[in-house]
Amino acid sequence: MLHGKRIGAVIIAYQAAKTIGETLRAVPREVVDHLIVCDDGSTDGTAELSTSLGALTYRSPVNRGAGANTKLGFERLLERTDLDVLVLLHGDNQYDPARIPALAEPIALGHCDAVLGNRVHWARGSMPVYKRLGNTALTWVQNRVFGVELRDYATGYKAFARTVLESLDWAGNKDDFEFDEQLNAQLLLRGFRVENVPVPTRYFPEASSVNLRGSVRYGIQTLKATGAALAWRMGLRPAYAVRLFRSPEARSATEARPPELS
Repeated sequence: MLHGKRIGAVIIAYQAAKTIGETLRAVPREVVDHLIVCDDGSTDGTAELSTSLGALTYRSPVNRGAGANTKLGFERLLERTDLDVLVLLHGDNQYDPARIPALAEPIALGHCDAVLGNRVHWARGSMPVYKRLGNTALTWVQNRVFGVELRDYATGYKAFARTVLESLDWAGNKDDFEFDEQLNAQLLLRGFRVENVPVPTRYFPEASSVNLRGSVRYGIQTLKATGAALAWRMGLRPAYAVRLFRSPEARSATEARPPELS
């Protein structure tokens, strides 16, 4: 518990047997009231190891993608009606779990609705140059579109007020890494207060890292979600934007609608 708010955390993992143990041991359990691990169909024993360490672990039978794994984590945390702040981090130990209180505190105090970890590079490794340049350019574009001054959007370390996740249609987002940028666009277009909090970041062989090709794809996905938000603000309603910015109730109604007769 932190400032009277109960904290839930989900660690999403894939092929993280070499790092999940260290990640779990670094979680400040005196603050985190409920901790789960969601394993995305790993074949290296990630789920078995996290379970042996006492973590409540949910395992997908197949690899479905980071976005799908995040959805599973959100679903499981939201099933707990006693949690007020929900934190997301990765099981590759790239982000320092000891920073969970720092991410959750601004939300617990009511200063903002969501926090994105602003990656700080430790001496043990730094972000590759092409990623640094790409992130700088994308961040500039996103800040101009959303009218904010954030320093980092493309982070896997995040915290949310429960009410935020209950009001956004993240369940309809993509199952791959596009999920993250879609969620960022949903947060900011809806006017939620988003802050950055510095988090140390480590780059080492066992840590998940997107290669150049993946980074280009991620950049395109970021521009796609940001462009949808810009179009929406201009009064345009392309199909992608309509799906992205609908409410959970609207998606449920669409899915429940019977097929039209031909």
